Amino acid sequence: EDAFSASGAAVQASTDVTLDAAATLDGAIDQKIDAIAGTLLASSTVTKTGAGKLTLGGATAINLDGTVDVQAGALEIEDAFSASGAAVQASTDVTLDAAATLDGAIDQKIDAIAGTLTASDDITKTATGDLTLGGGTAIALAGDVTGFNSAGDSVIFEDAVTADGVVAQTFDGLAGTLWAKNTITKTGGDLTLLGDTLINLDGTVTGDSAVIVGDAGTTLTQIAADVTGVDVTFAKAVTA
Repeated sequence: EDAFSASGAAVQASTDVTLDAAATLDGAIDQKIDAIAGTLLASSTVTKTGAGKLTLGGATAINLDGTVDVQAGALEIEDAFSASGAAVQASTDVTLDAAATLDGAIDQKIDAIAGTLTASDDITKTATGDLTLGGGTAIALAGDVTGFNSAGDSVIFEDAVTADGVVAQTFDGLAGTLWAKNTITKTGGDLTLLGDTLINLDGTVTGDSAVIVGDAGTTLTQIAADVTGVDVTFAKAVTA
C-alpha cells in the first residue's frame, strides 16, 4: 500500500501484484517485478537506481500509471502493457516483448537513452499527446506504430529506425504528424508511412519491397533525403 524500496532479485506473486505507491529498486543486481499468472498494477512511479536490468512481467496485463525509469541498466517488459506516465525509459536498452499501449492524455516517450529500443509488437497511443520513440544506438520495430487521432499530435522517431518485422508495417500519425528525424530501413515486406497533417522525413527511407508515403488524407509531405524501394508511391505532392 505504501512506497517501498527493494534490493532483492524478485518482487513476485503467483497471481496479481499491486503497487499502490512509488517503487524503488535499489539492488545492484538484475531485478524483477512479476505477477506470474496475473496482473501487475503500478499506480505510481517505478524507479531502478541500482546498477542492473529491471524486468516487469504480468501474464494477464501490466498497467503502469507512473514513469518507469531504469537509471543504470536495461529495461525489459515481458508482457503486453499499458502506460499512462510521461516516460518508459532506461539508460541502456529497452526491450518490449509484447504490445504496448500508451494511454496517458499527455506527451509520452519510450526511450533507450544510450542503447537500443526493441519492440516485438505494435505500439499504439490511445489518448491525446505526442508519442516519441528513442534509441541512442537504434530503434528496432517489428510491428506497427500508431499515434493518437488528432491533428495536433505527432508520432516522432528521434533516432534511426529498423523496421524488421517479416510482414508489411505501417507507421501512422493518423490525423496528425509523422516525423522521422533519422533514417528508416525496412526489410521483409511493404512499408507505409502516414500522417494527415504532415509526413516529415529527415533521413533516407529504404525498403526491400514497396514503400508507400501518404494517402488521400495527407496534406503535406516533406523529404530531406532519398526514398527508395522496389516500388515507391507518394500519394500527394512532395516538398524536398
